[in-house]
Amino acid sequence: MRERAGERSEEQQLLQVPEELVGAPLRQPAKWIWLFSGLTLFLGAVAAARHFPRFAGSVRLDRDQVQRKTSVSKFDELEEELKERNAPVSSAVATTVEKLGIAIHSGDANYDTVFNETMFDCLEAERNTSGQAFCFDAIMARDKFCRGVLKSERASCEAVKQCLLGYNFSEPTNPCEEFCKGKQDEAILENCRVQFEAAQHLSRICVPRYEPHDQHVDWRVLQTMKYVMKMASRCGWKAVASQYGPSPDSWELDSGSPRMPPLLNQTRFPKGSMLCFSLMLPGAQWIQLIGMQDWLNASIFGCDEFAVYAQSVIKIGKIWTRQLLDTNIVAPTDPQTHQVMNTLVFRNLWRQVMDEGRWRFHDWTIKVDTDAVFFPFRLRSILRQPPYAEAGKKRTGLLLNNCNSGFQGAIEVLSKEALHTFDKSWLHCPAHPPEESTYLVQCMAAHNVAILEARALLASEACDQPKADYKNCSAGDFVTFHPRQHVDEWKACWSEVVPAPAISHSMPPLPTRTYFPNGSMFCFTLMWPGDLDHKLVGLQKYFNASIFACDESAVYSESVTEVGDIWTRQLLGVDIAAPKGPHARQVRGTDVFKHLWRQVMDEGRWRFHDWTIKVDTDAVFFAVRLRLTLNDPLYVAAGENHAGVLLNNCKSSYQGAIEVLSKPAMRAFNESWKHCPAKAHLEAAYLEECMVFNKVKILDAKTLLASEACTEPKTDYEHCSTGEFATFHPRRDPEQWKACWTEGMLAPPKPAWPTMPPLPKERKFPDGSMFCFTLMWPGDQDQKLLGLQNFFNASIFACDESAVYSEHVTQVGKIWTRQLLDTELIAPKDPHTHQIRNTKVYRNLWRQVMNEGRWRFHDWTIKVDLDAVFFAFRLRFILNDPFYAAAGKKPKGVLLDNCNSDYQGAIEVLSKKAIYTFNESWKRCPPEPPEEAAYLAQCVAAQGVTILDAKTLLAAKSCKKSDADYKNCSTGNFVTFHPRRDPEQWKACWTEGMLAPPKPAWPTMPPLPKERKFPDGSMFCFTLMWPGDQDQKLLGLQNFFNAS
Repeated sequence: MRERAGERSEEQQLLQVPEELVGAPLRQPAKWIWLFSGLTLFLGAVAAARHFPRFAGSVRLDRDQVQRKTSVSKFDELEEELKERNAPVSSAVATTVEKLGIAIHSGDANYDTVFNETMFDCLEAERNTSGQAFCFDAIMARDKFCRGVLKSERASCEAVKQCLLGYNFSEPTNPCEEFCKGKQDEAILENCRVQFEAAQHLSRICVPRYEPHDQHVDWRVLQTMKYVMKMASRCGWKAVASQYGPSPDSWELDSGSPRMPPLLNQTRFPKGSMLCFSLMLPGAQWIQLIGMQDWLNASIFGCDEFAVYAQSVIKIGKIWTRQLLDTNIVAPTDPQTHQVMNTLVFRNLWRQVMDEGRWRFHDWTIKVDTDAVFFPFRLRSILRQPPYAEAGKKRTGLLLNNCNSGFQGAIEVLSKEALHTFDKSWLHCPAHPPEESTYLVQCMAAHNVAILEARALLASEACDQPKADYKNCSAGDFVTFHPRQHVDEWKACWSEVVPAPAISHSMPPLPTRTYFPNGSMFCFTLMWPGDLDHKLVGLQKYFNASIFACDESAVYSESVTEVGDIWTRQLLGVDIAAPKGPHARQVRGTDVFKHLWRQVMDEGRWRFHDWTIKVDTDAVFFAVRLRLTLNDPLYVAAGENHAGVLLNNCKSSYQGAIEVLSKPAMRAFNESWKHCPAKAHLEAAYLEECMVFNKVKILDAKTLLASEACTEPKTDYEHCSTGEFATFHPRRDPEQWKACWTEGMLAPPKPAWPTMPPLPKERKFPDGSMFCFTLMWPGDQDQKLLGLQNFFNASIFACDESAVYSEHVTQVGKIWTRQLLDTELIAPKDPHTHQIRNTKVYRNLWRQVMNEGRWRFHDWTIKVDLDAVFFAFRLRFILNDPFYAAAGKKPKGVLLDNCNSDYQGAIEVLSKKAIYTFNESWKRCPPEPPEEAAYLAQCVAAQGVTILDAKTLLAAKSCKKSDADYKNCSTGNFVTFHPRRDPEQWKACWTEGMLAPPKPAWPTMPPLPKERKFPDGSMFCFTLMWPGDQDQKLLGLQNFFNAS
């Protein structure tokens, strides 16, 4: 391939070879290159005969052959010319012996082997001198560049060979991908077999006769072996152990044997998660131990993820073991010391665990002996302690020391960082001692992994310090008791710590579903011991009521118990019997519920839901009513806040009958629960104090709970037919619970907020579109005014989109109002100035309008008082004027001044940019004046919004600077007349204004409609209005009736 003049190839730039040596066509080399390359090959053959015998019998060139094609003087002349140029070493100069020596002695046995193999194959394939010269030139030119390939993560022997030959290389893929997916096709199986033989050949090419001489094995050798090993593992091949580790020649395909169970795909686990594994020795005794542990959900089966390794793949109960590859797991015994020499077995076990990679998704990895009685919930509590949690995050990681007199292998606990260190540097561990526990602790110490004492980790016969009564499992709080090699001994030890009822059934598996709709709820409860709670939970499940109406639910109890068609989950590590206070009937349940919340967080199902709710068993809980509350924009926005939210169910004192937390609040609780204040005896007080400590927002929810214990607000908790409360408490008797539930289900929900009408879907509006809204104050008068406006499609209902806010969700005519959240619609008068102090109400109104976001789809947003007679089409004439349209597009936006700098609140008109500015910086507004109109004008002015006069925007009694006749609505140039509190007056003004056509102060022609399609036979109608009142009234009348 010829390079263009002036350009240099990548090989040239790396090697700095002169153009005439590299740039010439490779298949048609210059004559002088042919000749002197022949000389080079002769000298190279002599050197190769000493360094690499394979060259000696193939390359038969000598200097005489070269001299027949050219003269000696010419050779000497060119050699001198190259020396004068100070040219670097190349195949064309007479220093090839040194160059070939550099390639052979590169310091990397694999590279040398592949280089020489590639060179030999290329030279042997060529039949003439020029072809051999080409091979030699090309491979030598790429030598330096291809050494860099070894530093690539995709490096392999085949990649180096492809690079030397000038081809692109790519990372090898698993040739059995389709076969391993379970597609039992003979063609695929045969292809898999052929490809596997190619992989074996690849391994032999890299290292033809490799015998490791020490522990420092070259990593590329292991990479090739590991690649073959991984293929075999995934495709179900059998391996035979060899003296020097994995031997590709000893692998054979056996598609009929049981395949290893697939590894989990789950990658997200709760903080502090544990991967636990065991090695099962051959024999019925060990199979029975594993089977019993699985049935009891005990030992490693209580961890977040577990694995059992064995000599072969077998099924025990519900689980399949994983084969420990290339290892005979029966370890020999030293005849002199009688020690079991199991280092090689467990080193290979750790190597396979690290290769499979599941440890990367967990904070801790634990190896447990099969005959060790291991309590994972006790270890979990140790690992949460700050000294261990913080040490585990250090760069080199942490290994827990289980015995001061000598590390024991019954339980080995390593942090993720320690496994990472082990994975990178296991080849450089000290020479193998006979026992695996000694090997592991020496290996960790050699690589600066922190080793921290954990006194309660192990009670063992083999450990003298600390001295523990390993025979008495009820003594102390040890994590592990060892040994218990017989099934009865093991079960007796486990039963001493975990009472018999708790092990009667294994814990039901956690659900695997991870996608739920927005606003989803995870609800759980604690079933206390006794028939009463058992009956209540059974009743709730029968009616699919209470927590069972949530998106996901869980019931926790003292032991795994069947209630109806569900199984409860065991609350681990705590005695559920909670004492009562000495001077009150309240139960001191802080410790119990602390463990309950901890287990819920550890199990991690809350991560897939927006809200987590704890409900007492004796509370009558209506999930549908709570869902309506949580779907309200105020609570949706609060729940998405990074600090999270806890809903306050009682102003006088927080109650534990129902506890509602958003996902960010759960995340904050999960991360810092250890630092929460622990003074409170009552669990509700503990949770509230903990949330305050973690700066979680506590938001009032007035209709969350009607309870006997809540005095403010005082509620009628006895009557469940009042359909606004989500929870009624207490109902300890099942008959009372059922009666309350029936009453509540017959009474439709009438919450103080929800059944809020849904916001319209996003859609495009024409240019200059207007979003108008108003506030309906309590009382019949405002309701009648709103009904009248809606009936005539007048006022805000003539805008492109409208909204009405009120104290409660109310139906008025054909529309439903939206509740103004978290606001009491009371505006007191100032006793001195008699001004109405309504700033807070309207500030909250603007805040809710901005949060709901409908203003984003319109060019203008208009707030109109309900007692104002507002003509939307007249305002549209003003806003379509180029002057105002351009002003509305200013970076900070525009507010229209309606009363010559004495701003009034009857109508407030802001452009989209002004609302955007207001939304971004409303918290920085000046101190609130008593009147909302002054607050808005001062606020937007302070943020740089332009305030522009609109002379005909308002004719109002309160506007002293305007000489407008607000009483005469037939003067057709004003947009708004204010006030008209009486519905009859409002109707009269509206009728006058509709009969009087608009006369804006600047009569700009309305724009022509945009082009659009009309149906066949469409009609375009027009008329001419002659001067005079009569024609004007006629036109107004026709327009009012949508006639003519």
